[in-house]
Amino acid sequence: MKYLISATVLLTVLLSGCVSKHVIRDRTAWETEAAFVNNLVVAEQNAVTNLMARSCQCNGNLQWVDSAGNTDAICADAAETLVVVRARWAWHYQMMLFNAGTVDTRPASEAPAIPEAASLCEEMTNGQ
Repeated sequence: MKYLISATVLLTVLLSGCVSKHVIRDRTAWETEAAFVNNLVVAEQNAVTNLMARSCQCNGNLQWVDSAGNTDAICADAAETLVVVRARWAWHYQMMLFNAGTVDTRPASEAPAIPEAASLCEEMTNGQ
């Protein structure tokens, strides 16, 4: 059993590319998949922004509410997701490409800070 675990760990390390700088997957396939994910995230970001501008409001206490003024958890979740994607997606996308070996430039070592969801209040109140 001990040898099976050791062999499994060794095989995993060798196949993961940790021992050398070889990329296991086809470069074109990886770049196509990464571009698809990027396009999907950007399109969803735009859709969430438009839906929030149409359906969500931020009250004077910087809380997300519906058109009747009731606290709206869906709008709050959408706002939280939107600030994360806006702040971090470009960094994560570049890190995906760097880790796959398709670009040579590594993004900043620290991921960008995520602002408070309330930072969207003015934008959504002014209709973008």
